[in-house]
Amino acid sequence: PPRVVSPPAARTAVIAALSYAASFAALGAYGPFLALLLEARGFAPGAAALLLGGMQLVRVVSTPAWAFVADARESAEDVVRVVSVGAFLAFAAVALPVGPATLAVLLLLFASLRAPASPLLDSIVLRWSARTGRPFGLVRGAGTAGYTGGALAVGLAVSRWGLGALVAITAGLLALAAAASFALPRARSSGRPPVSRAFALLLARPRLRLFLATTTLHQVGLAPYDALFTAHLARRASPAVAGAAVALGTMAELAVMLFASARVRALGPRRVLPVAYGASALRWLVMGTAEGAVPLVLVQSLHAVSFGAFYLAGVALVDEEAPEAVRASAQGLFSSWCWGVSAALSLALAGALVPRIGLTGVFRVAASASVLAMFLARSLATSPIAAHGPSATRR
Repeated sequence: PPRVVSPPAARTAVIAALSYAASFAALGAYGPFLALLLEARGFAPGAAALLLGGMQLVRVVSTPAWAFVADARESAEDVVRVVSVGAFLAFAAVALPVGPATLAVLLLLFASLRAPASPLLDSIVLRWSARTGRPFGLVRGAGTAGYTGGALAVGLAVSRWGLGALVAITAGLLALAAAASFALPRARSSGRPPVSRAFALLLARPRLRLFLATTTLHQVGLAPYDALFTAHLARRASPAVAGAAVALGTMAELAVMLFASARVRALGPRRVLPVAYGASALRWLVMGTAEGAVPLVLVQSLHAVSFGAFYLAGVALVDEEAPEAVRASAQGLFSSWCWGVSAALSLALAGALVPRIGLTGVFRVAASASVLAMFLARSLATSPIAAHGPSATRR
């Protein structure tokens, strides 16, 4: 394989952590409350759900495309800079007094640029983890902490100053993420790898395809939770309570990232993923049957396993399956499928079911889907690991 020129390990970790923190704080600021913003800007519930689904769908093309460019250029850092600046400019324009059609175009453009940043950062930090032997979650946990802070801050700010605070805070955080991306040190290979052939080998991996199938079932609950649950709880209780629910879940996730990352890596995806899907089934069941705000808030502590452990195991499995030449593209494919294709399909399903059985009924359906994902994930134990991987667990 081509020789890799490695940047200083400490600088990579600090700057990547700052990039994660700012980028995910922005996601925590706008993500849980975007449905409320669309409603305030004149979108009917059906139109808002359609746009939210479209924002997930654009990831399907944009994320793997940008990741493929990163592998072809042999520099994920350069591409992170481009998409981070573009995402800031697109979202800053949301503050302008534009009509619903223009707002929809701006948000779709924003989603197409925001989506690739996370998997590209994952690729950079997985490379750092391989060089240093330090757990991936130690740096990725900064993103979880940022998301928690963003959700809490905007929940409180919206309660006091209205939805204008959402746009201002998010734009500021995106600007910080863009600035941090220019400080990321570059690691370059001395020769261009055969990207197209390596990507074809990646797509042929049966273990990867099985994992992606389970993520589709997993998203039946995760996508409505991300896009619809906070607004639902805000209407039932208050925006502050909704922000607290999201914050509790992300704090539990942060604990897994910081203190259990090495343990998750040692156990391996084949053991962790069935547990994550089982925890999700319990979480969605409670959210589909509980009365009152208290249990709906407390059950978000299961986010530690249903998302935190799932994410750590997922990026590790994808990294195991990826040829060296397409490490970034592999993470882009995972992100595109899980948070793009699967999320869009799940939101479309939720949009069809909510008028008939309500959001609580959607979560009951999601509980059944997660049980199926749990049983399918057990087959990962008998699927062979790719002979060429992984970058972050092999070395």
